[in-house]
Amino acid sequence: MDGVDATRGRSPRDGEVQVVETAGRQVVRPFGHADFEQGEELAAALDEALRAGGGRVVVDLGRLAFADSTFLHLLVRAAARGEVHLAGPLAPDVRRLFDITGLTPLFRFHADLDSALVP
Repeated sequence: MDGVDATRGRSPRDGEVQVVETAGRQVVRPFGHADFEQGEELAAALDEALRAGGGRVVVDLGRLAFADSTFLHLLVRAAARGEVHLAGPLAPDVRRLFDITGLTPLFRFHADLDSALVP
């Protein structure tokens, strides 16, 4: 079922952002790339997930190939309002974005979605 969104029964489109509840946690899933074109959609998804999740959100980055500074800014904004857990595995370009900006300490990184869902 890898690559198919079980909640909708279809493959997600590049740039799509979904919010799903998994194991009682709010999970934001960006697919493919996340840049300025998805800014409003991603901001709304993070806001919704933080509200519904009581200030805790898991962002599943396992299907993300590219992210830019808009994406990073929105994650920083979310981290200022709550607890942001980032689930991997991270693509090398996505990991590099966190490393070169020095923002890695703001987030809680997890090897995969299952470990990010643990309370």
